[in-house]
Formats: sequence, C-alpha cells, structure tokens
Amino acid sequence: MIYPANALRINIAHLMSLLARFIYNSSPIYAHEADHLIIYLRDRKWLSLVVDGNTGISDGSIKVFEGSSDAFYGDDCATRRSSKGYVFRLFGCPVDWRVIRQNTVTTSTTEAELLALTHAGKQIMWWQRFYKQLGFDPGHEYALYCDNAQTVGLINKTAPLINTKLRHVDIHQHWLRERVQDKAFNVEKRSTNEIIADGLTKPLSRQKHEQFVRLLGMTDLPFH
Repeated sequence: MIYPANALRINIAHLMSLLARFIYNSSPIYAHEADHLIIYLRDRKWLSLVVDGNTGISDGSIKVFEGSSDAFYGDDCATRRSSKGYVFRLFGCPVDWRVIRQNTVTTSTTEAELLALTHAGKQIMWWQRFYKQLGFDPGHEYALYCDNAQTVGLINKTAPLINTKLRHVDIHQHWLRERVQDKAFNVEKRSTNEIIADGLTKPLSRQKHEQFVRLLGMTDLPFH
C-alpha cells in the first residue's frame, strides 16, 4: 500500500502515513484498518490521476505549476507532534506530494505551519532547478499556498515576527522570509477549501473525502 500512496493514489496518503507509523509495532487494530484500506482500493481501483492541460488553466483558476502546504497541529496524541504535508500540481494534475509527522513538537498552529511551509519551500526550489535543466518555464512566478493568515503574514512582513523560544522555528521563519524577499517563490493565502494539502493532514468525512478526490482531479477510468 505504501507504493500506490507515494506514486499514484494521493487520496490515501494520509491514512497510509498513519499506518506506516506502526509498521514495526502493529496490532489487530491497525491490521483491520489496513484491510479496510485494501477494500477501498479494490472498490475504487479505476480511480486515476488525469493529466489534462486544459483543466483550470485556460480560465486562470489553476496555474501551470503550483503548490500548497498544510499542517495539523498536535494531532499525534502520543507525541503531540503535528502532521504536515504538501502537494504540487503541474497542469492541474498532482505530480509530487508527501505527508509526514513533524520531527519536533511545536507550541502553536503558526509554528507547525511554518515548519510545513519550509518543507514545501525546499521542495519547490528543487522543482525550479529541475525545470531549469529541462529548459521549461511555467510562465509565472512560483507560488506556495497556505490557509493560515498569521503564517502568511509572517512570511510577507504584514505581521510581526513570531516570538518563540524554539530556535529551529525561528530559523525557519527567517529562511522563508529571505526566500520570499529574494523572489525565489511567493507565499499566498488561500481558503481551506482551496488548499489541496489540507486533505493530506487530517481525517475526512466521506463527503469531505469525495470533495477532496474531486479537487485532486481524480476520475474513474474503467478499462474494457
């Protein structure tokens, strides 16, 4: 299940991230959840990522290349660490995503979001170097979307620097501000409903999950 979650089925990435934490210390509870996930994959086996260059590009609702980041503050009850995730889309299709538990405990949602944005910021700079080697230009500035207004304000200098005793968080916020000032990429505020990465960091109801799948642009493509 790890392979499809990392390579093809972004819609199961959150659950697979949770299950992977107990891969070396499992129990019947997690085995049951794994069985449930396998049944879901069986029932939705034709659900596919679709690459369509016209999806949302022509009307400007989707950029040629864009990324979003999100964090779920203190969701791990055992360690009180936060989950973080990012997803990048090319021509409206997810091409790169990851969801993991943060390495350290943070003391606020803003701090958790800062760490998540730093992770995504490093990844978007990797994509910039990759596109440069290919000679590909998306035709617009690189942007990362976040649904936390306080965090976006910190990066764009519309809010004061966050006061924290966590040195690594302070370093990350300065690194992000420098990258934005150098115009390596922009950090923009978007509503939670527009942040695809939101579905990677928290459990969703059935209705919300189906909405998440539609937002990903995944479609049932039966093969005959």
